[in-house]
Amino acid sequence: MIGKEVIDLLAENETKVGRLYEVIAQSSRMEIGAEFFLNLAKDEFIHHDYYKGMLKDQELLDSLNKPITEEEEDYLRSLMDSNVMKYEQDLIEKAKIIWKEEDAFIIADKIERETILLVNEIIRLFPEFSPETMEKILHEEKLHLMKVAKAYDQYKEKYNI
Repeated sequence: MIGKEVIDLLAENETKVGRLYEVIAQSSRMEIGAEFFLNLAKDEFIHHDYYKGMLKDQELLDSLNKPITEEEEDYLRSLMDSNVMKYEQDLIEKAKIIWKEEDAFIIADKIERETILLVNEIIRLFPEFSPETMEKILHEEKLHLMKVAKAYDQYKEKYNI
């Protein structure tokens, strides 16, 4: 049941991303960094709770049983397989020493984009799966992406990068 696998991955990733953002915040020497990444982390933990709550609802789980094409399933699997959070431990270890501070923004951008892709696919392929909550999550992930882009632009401007 690929739909449930994607939701499980999204839930797991929200926790992983939250932990990563907390480590980035703790390691950050950037003026914008600590509070910015802590706020993102809080949102990620809330999203985790949304997904876990939805997974407890049998009717919603049943809506993930809708058949999809082999091509759609292959695409979902490719998104899941290329997910950057499968390297969570490496990212956390690097974040502890902030390999380059701008890398924190680059990785956050990639994480948020990957999440948006997966959430969009769930909404498209499984429209009966808690559409209001999924649209809310999508909106919040898009806001995260825009915030990351804005913060990165401010960082680059401040340090003439």
